[in-house]
Amino acid sequence: MYGNESVENIANSIGYSMTIGGKLDYYTEYINDINKITADDIQYAVKKYLPESRMATSALLPNDININYTQKPQESYKNASKYILDNNMTLITEKNDSNEIISLSVFVKGGDLLVAQPGLQDILAATLMKGTKSRNALEISKELENSGIIIAPSSEADYFEIKLKSTTSDFNKALEILADIINNPVFNPEYIEKAKIDTVQGIKESRDTPLSYAFENFTKKMYPNHPYGYVGEVIEKNINKVNREDLVKFHDEYFIPENMIISVSGNIDTNDLISKLQTYFPKQEGKKININELKTNYKAKEQNQLSIIKKDTTAASMLLGWPVTGMTQDKEYASLKIINGLLGNGLSSRLFVNLREKQGLAYVVSSAYPSRLDNSFFVLYIGTKPENIKAVKEGFLNEIKRIKTEPISKKELDEVKQKLIGQFALSQETNQEKAHNLGWFEVTGKGFKYNYEFPDLINSITTEDITNTANKYFNDPYIISIVAPAKNVEGLEKEYNSESKR
Repeated sequence: MYGNESVENIANSIGYSMTIGGKLDYYTEYINDINKITADDIQYAVKKYLPESRMATSALLPNDININYTQKPQESYKNASKYILDNNMTLITEKNDSNEIISLSVFVKGGDLLVAQPGLQDILAATLMKGTKSRNALEISKELENSGIIIAPSSEADYFEIKLKSTTSDFNKALEILADIINNPVFNPEYIEKAKIDTVQGIKESRDTPLSYAFENFTKKMYPNHPYGYVGEVIEKNINKVNREDLVKFHDEYFIPENMIISVSGNIDTNDLISKLQTYFPKQEGKKININELKTNYKAKEQNQLSIIKKDTTAASMLLGWPVTGMTQDKEYASLKIINGLLGNGLSSRLFVNLREKQGLAYVVSSAYPSRLDNSFFVLYIGTKPENIKAVKEGFLNEIKRIKTEPISKKELDEVKQKLIGQFALSQETNQEKAHNLGWFEVTGKGFKYNYEFPDLINSITTEDITNTANKYFNDPYIISIVAPAKNVEGLEKEYNSESKR
């Protein structure tokens, strides 16, 4: 009432009421409406509009005052929690105070799927630690070595990862160095050129192993127009086109907090870590990555394909495989993991028993089904005597036929499941492995909880799921990649081409 003593105040109140409420009653009935309010009305309004989860605090404090920053997790499950920080970075934490080691992984979404230039991410990984705006390469190396801190960048198919390991006492120092490396790389041209030479040399050396050479050509056939196919010869032909400006542009566009997932396991102070991450990694402009936009539709090959590398070796290597789904479909993903375990995992696997032990066809034999954000592949591979190539192909296809037509027994299915679940548990013995797995599932879009749910998914798979998945993918055309002496592959191309046309 005192606020409406003057004509000016009354005019202001009427104007405000009309602007906000749209009618004069908000002014004329204001006092009456206030008198109608009950205690229950107040409680209802507080609960609806003033929950603690929506509260924000702002304070102006002297420089020498330290306060503890507390943020509640967006999501928690088992021992892990997920936070979305003010800088839009995702943080996954798992408390482990059984030792004084802290391991952390920084994931940048996208990996090779973002790269238009073959070899760019390889050079980025090789040069990221070769100097910042405040430290040169030698200074970084000495600081890390003197404190026993490990920081290791790597380029992967679906993400870029930087691993960190330190003791609890050195963690703050390690985190500051890590932030400097991520935020301020100089990409020294000298190290860029060296990285190109080392990358090409590594590719050439890998071809000394026939199986590696066969995998290179299999991958090119599997992904002819896809970043997953940026291997071997593709990188060799294009890596010299990558320059410092390309690296700087890629780094500035994608290495922003919104595209980063940091996962950490160890004896950590979560609130202190959150505060430091928000200080070290302020919000930045860049290209936000939507991983769902990086996926492509599954497409089978139109006909069987053959790749032969004629090489004077004492042993031959052979791969036979199909394009299959990646991690998108849970049931199929888990079913393919079980098929992989059944065929190629260990000394009791079908390939080992039937092709090596019973038929003596193999020096080494196994299968692979890589976990991929986009479409993956399922492949059988072997190292054998060159004269065994035809017998190996027949053996591979017979084992696949059994998977498609003979339902796996409950006993064998249960054994494979327990083996996979046990291996999955053993893959997370260390803080580094725990941090990696939590972040990896998050960066691939499955979510950190998938790390705990995966064993249940494996256990849910039935014999029918196995048969259905096998028939969905393994009836389609396949790719064969062979590295062997010329005399042992004569006529194979003509033979396989005629098979493809039948």
